[in-house]
Amino acid sequence: MEKVKYIMEDENRILGIMRIAAIIALIAILIPMVHISFYNCMSTDDFQYGRYASEAWHSTHSVIALIGGQMRHVKQLYMNWEGKFSAEFICAGLLGVFGDDMYYMCNIAIFLSLIIPVFVLTRELICNELGGDRAASDFISVCMLSLLFMCIPYAQEAFYWLVGGGTYTIFFGGELLLLALLAKQMRLSVAQKKKMNPALTAVVLLLEIIMGGGSYIGCTMALLFNALFIAYSFMRRNAYRLTISINFAFFTLAFLINMLSPGNVIRLGEEPGGNGFVPAIFISLKEAFIYTFKTINPIYITMGLVLAPVFVLVYRNSRFDFRFPVPVSILIFLIYAAHFAPAYYAIGGPGPERMRDMYRFAYTFFVYAEEFYILGAVFRYIKQKSIFHSAGAWKRKGLLLLGYETAAVLMLLAALALYGGRTLTPVSAAISLRNNEAHMFYDEWNEMRGILENDEIRNAELRNFSVQPYLLYNKEFSAFGDYMADYYGKDSVTIR
Repeated sequence: MEKVKYIMEDENRILGIMRIAAIIALIAILIPMVHISFYNCMSTDDFQYGRYASEAWHSTHSVIALIGGQMRHVKQLYMNWEGKFSAEFICAGLLGVFGDDMYYMCNIAIFLSLIIPVFVLTRELICNELGGDRAASDFISVCMLSLLFMCIPYAQEAFYWLVGGGTYTIFFGGELLLLALLAKQMRLSVAQKKKMNPALTAVVLLLEIIMGGGSYIGCTMALLFNALFIAYSFMRRNAYRLTISINFAFFTLAFLINMLSPGNVIRLGEEPGGNGFVPAIFISLKEAFIYTFKTINPIYITMGLVLAPVFVLVYRNSRFDFRFPVPVSILIFLIYAAHFAPAYYAIGGPGPERMRDMYRFAYTFFVYAEEFYILGAVFRYIKQKSIFHSAGAWKRKGLLLLGYETAAVLMLLAALALYGGRTLTPVSAAISLRNNEAHMFYDEWNEMRGILENDEIRNAELRNFSVQPYLLYNKEFSAFGDYMADYYGKDSVTIR
């Protein structure tokens, strides 16, 4: 009993228990999301992106041939549709290897593209930059990931369609990873007072090139992050600011190759006109402000309550002084609003659903970054005024933390049930699995695939899915018969 009492009164041990509980909850969220991906199949643009790579891989099983197929696809789209060469290369490779028989691996790759960067970023910022505890870092990561997975408005395009998720979701993870690595690079250059880690420098350089050839939202964020770190390195006369600038030069080169694609001119000619550069900035600020207040709901509010005491535990062990809360708060908002700018600049609107998913991802980080910094500034002010002495103000702090978190989690669960309900991604996945929708959807796809792989049928006629699970069915599936015909070597494919 004494041992149990000791554990329950120690907030650090309680935090460790909270971390384990949160990780179990995240696994519970991911189980139905991953399970339903086993019933998923290629759709729409997947057939175009995977055509050459799949042909090369399945005929030779040679990595060199696979890369040749990827490059052939990149060249075709670069000249005729868009310049996002790294996004196209990644998507073509995944589809080439996994598209036909293991499409679920493409979905798992998208999940991992969020999970890994979020953990890396929070570990770098919370543990290495602020001196926080790993349990706190992991708890924050799991809370953020839970919202990213559960509360995305168009989950099919974010997670279950490779070309959508590969072009946007994966590159949102890329911007988080780039931010983490730039912060680590800056920290090591200051702390070690010697030549930078060559392996880290090489990884950052490669990531800069990948981001420069990715989605324009990712490019915009990489541009902002690089500009901020370069400005800081020159202000602080960092000894390796030249290395950081060289990395940025490679990003700029990749970005220019992306932007100057002949295909971009063709595509923009077929889409609605956009706005000028300066008007797009002001429109993005306005739209981000509106989006913030339209999106806030009890789920995000109660999650903020869950995170607040963990933030306080981080502040208590940190020497960071959280100065200039108003300018920093404005900067965080500007970074968030920058996610809106590419769409309003290029096409004059919010863009397709997969782009709007990125706004929700950015919104999630914006809300809790603001909470973290503002609450940190308040905590420092209170501590300096001796209003609150963190070392001994409360007895049995572990019990207090446990009681508070229990109440906050119950409120969060109530908000998820009442406000989210069936719209939550794991709940939708579980319903489709339970009522056999996912299985029937996959059976119908196998029937279509049997026709498509029959070499005797030159002009295939397919019946569209009669069962259309929310997470698996792409509503534009029937409009891409031409891509399917090219992929399966048919004269034509008609979907009725």
